[in-house]
Amino acid sequence: MPWSQIYSEFLAWCHIAGSVAPWIGSFIYHLFMNTERGSLYYHRLLKLDMVGIWVSQSFGALPMVCASVFCLGRPLQWLLILCYCVFAISGLCKAMVASSPWKRRLCFTLPFLMRNLLCILRYSSYGGGSPQAMGSVILQVIQDLVSVIGGAIGAMNIPEKWFPGCLDMYLNSHNIMHVLVVLAVYFMHQATILDLVWMASGVCGPDRHQIQHPTSHMQEEL
Repeated sequence: MPWSQIYSEFLAWCHIAGSVAPWIGSFIYHLFMNTERGSLYYHRLLKLDMVGIWVSQSFGALPMVCASVFCLGRPLQWLLILCYCVFAISGLCKAMVASSPWKRRLCFTLPFLMRNLLCILRYSSYGGGSPQAMGSVILQVIQDLVSVIGGAIGAMNIPEKWFPGCLDMYLNSHNIMHVLVVLAVYFMHQATILDLVWMASGVCGPDRHQIQHPTSHMQEEL
């Protein structure tokens, strides 16, 4: 993280928490899921895994949300950020009581849709965000969509249900889903760094296209 150039340390730590949380929750879930302590213990582990995913979806995307609305009026900024937070909290509450894999995955639909709408806003003259980050943001949204597809694949147990016993170690639906999530987090990281540096400049409108990539300053000094 280019700490000396970023707009907000709080948003930077939100991004770090969002990048790390799913791996912590998933690691603990997979490590202890086979212990024979009953269904209640297993569902607690599953909820911990869902909380990690929620932190990634909510806190991890908060810098992108703030950058996208950065050039709007202050009341509208806070309204959109508040709406996103309400959608995220609502999704968490639903995920904690969801009774099936499909219901757990659908809990994150509203935040996902709002992130896509904010991506469209960035293209308009009213939107904010680093222009250099647009490629990573689009790839992040695509990977976010692919992650949703991966979640659907996981819920349907494809392709292992077609090859019983042959894909227990690799290339099963859960493996595929995790690879897609890794790619989504990687592109989120690339876009977030650019957005945090761009917000520190406070430049909106056509002039925001002149903000350089944070590594370009390092290359000039070298």
